[in-house]
Amino acid sequence: MKKSVLVCAAALVGAAFGGAAMQIARAAERPAAYMVVEYEITDRDAFQAYIKGANALPTSRVFLARHAKATALSGAAPTWVGILKYPSLEDALAFENSPEYQALIATRDKGARWRAYVIEGLPPN
Repeated sequence: MKKSVLVCAAALVGAAFGGAAMQIARAAERPAAYMVVEYEITDRDAFQAYIKGANALPTSRVFLARHAKATALSGAAPTWVGILKYPSLEDALAFENSPEYQALIATRDKGARWRAYVIEGLPPN
């Protein structure tokens, strides 16, 4: 009987620790971040050079929409739109502020009128 009590107690303790570990893991998860880019190409060659350079950089981004047309619901729609997903706001800002990406900004600005912003998604459930 003592052995079965010990086994049951060990199982309960294990379940409690497992549940606590799951709660800690969920708390450590960060919400995804979404970058929205609105742009109009003003110099195709410069813009292509920017795209080539940006695509060569290591990144965690995933394109959800790329060089897409928008449909205006209110106000004027931008000429082109891109939507990128990053694992977190910190990842998006780290890419944007990296020296490698910063070196491409002059080429980007020569090739396009550019507006970009990043928003944090909802926390994981």
